Amino acid sequence: MAASPQFVTTPNNQFTKLLPATVPPTTVWSSTAASGGIVRGICLALHAAADNDVMLVVLRGGTAYDMCSATVPARPTVGIDPTVPVLNLLDPTYIPFIDHEPSRALYMQEGDELQIVTANVLAAGESLDVTVWGGDY
Repeated sequence: MAASPQFVTTPNNQFTKLLPATVPPTTVWSSTAASGGIVRGICLALHAAADNDVMLVVLRGGTAYDMCSATVPARPTVGIDPTVPVLNLLDPTYIPFIDHEPSRALYMQEGDELQIVTANVLAAGESLDVTVWGGDY
């Protein structure tokens, strides 16, 4: 990683839609800079008939490290239900060691990847939207 202080120089927001044909684990974010990056939010919206458990994994140097798991609430596959929240995995509820706002973040090294593993295979017509907000140094 670069010398301190470090500033995000390039936005690195990545959007992934997991579909029934998606085989976990699925890479949903990777650093595109030689000096690494930062992740500020990992939001999940499940469009399915039932809730689904997911696990967030950091892949570093070919080794997977489990970060947290959570149950993503099901939202309608058609239409909008504002009572069902989008789940942010970068929350102390799911990752107890993570800071509270305003400095909540995962600091990633060059080559690190974030992956999502779903407990249940998505059925026809279902999807899991993963939005990762981050940046590279």
